[in-house]
Amino acid sequence: SPTLRHIALLLRHVVQDRAFPLIVGGWLLLIGPEVYAGLGNSEPLVRVVPDSRDALNRVWWDVVPIAAALLLVYSSDRVCRMYAAIRMHELVAATPFRSWAHIALQLLVITLIALALLGLAVLAALTAQFAAQSAIQPAEYLPHVAFLAPQLVLLATLFVAVHALVRARYLANLTNFLLTMLCYTSAAYSFGLYHPLWRPAATPLVKADHYWGFDGSLDGHAPYLIFWAFTCFALLVLAMATYHRNMGFAQVRWLDVPRRPVVAVV
Repeated sequence: SPTLRHIALLLRHVVQDRAFPLIVGGWLLLIGPEVYAGLGNSEPLVRVVPDSRDALNRVWWDVVPIAAALLLVYSSDRVCRMYAAIRMHELVAATPFRSWAHIALQLLVITLIALALLGLAVLAALTAQFAAQSAIQPAEYLPHVAFLAPQLVLLATLFVAVHALVRARYLANLTNFLLTMLCYTSAAYSFGLYHPLWRPAATPLVKADHYWGFDGSLDGHAPYLIFWAFTCFALLVLAMATYHRNMGFAQVRWLDVPRRPVVAVV
């Protein structure tokens, strides 16, 4: 179908980039050795019997999120600006293919890339555990993936919306990079912004320990996730209503946007 061909075309534009094999190799080398080197280390002169939770805690809540978010910044640029990069944007903008469908397919492709990155991260961690002869608990991986995947999908939504709202490519990429830094670094604290809502798409969830698991921070996870889901959805709807279709001029007047029923409801 045309939709599947469109999705395949967007994915191919990312995968066939010369930097893509280096990105995949670097992603595996970033996670695998870090997990392997840290398994069993607790403190000086003390060793523990490591399991899957110890392996995941080495990378899942610090290395994986920010590295995956930066790769999604790159992927969103490749996907959302593909037609402009191949000089086909004017032809595509003249087609009757609706703007909301363009953005929905872009978000779907970037979501698939995010899930693929998580899958590769799980594979790298499992390989490191197998090499270190650590106790592998497949069930431990499921909640970790389930907690991190929605956050990456929300970030992907933000990135796609920014590309649809901002016509200048460099400015959209800079905005997405700054959103990533606000989410995963202490940049907001440096400006006196201490409330957790200054961290886009972030929740107060922290890594699990062997006593409490995720119970110590799980209560605040769902409310924050719901808030950011609604915020990202509202921004995406606004982006669909004002999408520039990679042209150098606005396709819709901003004064006409509030008159649209869907935007008014959101």
